Amino acid sequence: VTLILGTDDTAALQAATAAAKAANARGTVRVPAGGYIFTELPFDFGESAVVHAACGLLGDGSNCTVFYPSPDYDFGSVASNNGIFARFDGYGREGHIEGLRIEGHSYSMAGSGYWIISDTSNGATFRDVRVENLKGFTGQLLLNGADFLVDRCHFEGGGYLGVHIGGGGVFQNSYTGNHGYVGLLIAAVSGEGNTGLHLAVIGCIIDESASYSAYVRASKDVKFTACRFFGPSSAYACVVDGTSKAR
Repeated sequence: VTLILGTDDTAALQAATAAAKAANARGTVRVPAGGYIFTELPFDFGESAVVHAACGLLGDGSNCTVFYPSPDYDFGSVASNNGIFARFDGYGREGHIEGLRIEGHSYSMAGSGYWIISDTSNGATFRDVRVENLKGFTGQLLLNGADFLVDRCHFEGGGYLGVHIGGGGVFQNSYTGNHGYVGLLIAAVSGEGNTGLHLAVIGCIIDESASYSAYVRASKDVKFTACRFFGPSSAYACVVDGTSKAR
């Protein structure tokens, strides 16, 4: 039995997002400390009014500003392979999400094919973001953009994937673990040549998940520095396939 107490805050969150995009293509939605329930995509930062700009989302800290997806979330409000909480699309530049938590209380939702947060933009920053105990989704964070920065974030308790990285940038001082399949999947990151998207993973804990804790697939020039890997008893902590180059 899952009890959700409170009102549906979706309309207010969507209105704040729309106002920020209309007033200033680089505007920031500020959400103060408290708990917020959403039943549709609240933070759609795609297709900003000014191309190559993106809005941001700022909470009062991951232990203070907390969002809860409702068990009756309307998946028709967002296209598949996108974030159900927030998304940046390919038009975006230098968006940011900071100081908040998305909590699922381990309730299994019908979210196969969806993520919690998705990014296909350029230069996005994610700092002090916690995504925890969200079951039934493909994964928690999808990073297919370029030049991203993930710093001091925490991803735990996903039903399948934790973090999927398909672009270049920096993933640092963060944790991912206790997921139903792989905690950190790095796939198709091209780090060679003049247009390569280099990926650096620095100072992270990649904790055990049900299968490999980290899996590097079809990627070039992935660099791990000062990271700790913990593998499950039945699989390796980190696997690099034969087509990849990691150091």
